[in-house]
Amino acid sequence: MATRKISVIIPVYNAERYISETIESVLNQTGCELEIIVVDDGSTDTTQQVVALFGDRVRYLQQQNAGPAAARNLGVSVARHDWIAFLDADDLWAPDKLQRQLEMAESTGASVVYTNTRNFGDLNCVAELRMSPQNMPAGDVFAALLMDNFMTLSSVTIRKDAFLQAGGFRERYFGTEDWDLWLRLAASGVRFAAVPEALTLYRWHSTSLSKNHRRMKMLREETLRAALAAPGTHTVTVGLRRRAVANMLATSAWFIEQAEPGQALGWYLSALLQWPLKLQVWKSMVKVVLRLISGFCSEPVAIAAQPEVAGGAAI
Repeated sequence: MATRKISVIIPVYNAERYISETIESVLNQTGCELEIIVVDDGSTDTTQQVVALFGDRVRYLQQQNAGPAAARNLGVSVARHDWIAFLDADDLWAPDKLQRQLEMAESTGASVVYTNTRNFGDLNCVAELRMSPQNMPAGDVFAALLMDNFMTLSSVTIRKDAFLQAGGFRERYFGTEDWDLWLRLAASGVRFAAVPEALTLYRWHSTSLSKNHRRMKMLREETLRAALAAPGTHTVTVGLRRRAVANMLATSAWFIEQAEPGQALGWYLSALLQWPLKLQVWKSMVKVVLRLISGFCSEPVAIAAQPEVAGGAAI
């Protein structure tokens, strides 16, 4: 059997605390020949010195700060191998992660393979396991992706030619650039495969929910709107469109409900106007109403209790 070869792209910005452990998790991969490309997106800490300790086992590139999408695109542009894997600078992989994915690609002919994900770190508001292993979409995943992005970016491997044909990450979608790319790939007919085991470890930080949620909602709306306007060969029914919009609104509401419960209530209501049959959204809305009435700050809901994507997998 020919040696499986893969290029690993790691965008990094001020990640001196985690980058060494992340690189080690790549070097520990079994069953494949690796090329590790770290793209420094204008770090101002000691990231460069930490990466330098790995010597010629890592290719180190630098760019002016332009965001992780630009860094990943740069990494892919210089990658030597036909398969690409993405890994964020604070996430980790199980030792057989890449081997299992490349074997899955060989057996299915898929151009994109993702794994299940286990969250670790500050888990006070998220479930440990990302998805139900029995309900991970595969094959034609366009309709499932319209519901939301069920793939952790660090879990994805992709054929380089498929990535380039799709045009790579669109850098203006800062925060949803991965969802946008997966949607474009799926719309073009690219087949996806899933490894049900949680071979990707996503580091959840206590600040993970402190993003600009209003901006993220706008980006989700724009990303979904673009996908619905260019569905490729797929037929988007009125029902599917309304469910997708409802799920986008409910997801945005979930992220903001701790900081701005009033805004979350408005987005939950909008979601129900689009698709009133989502029991979990009703439950979430009632919870927010009770919080607003009582002023009591309830415990965050686990990700597994968020709106569901097609196929039953929790987003």
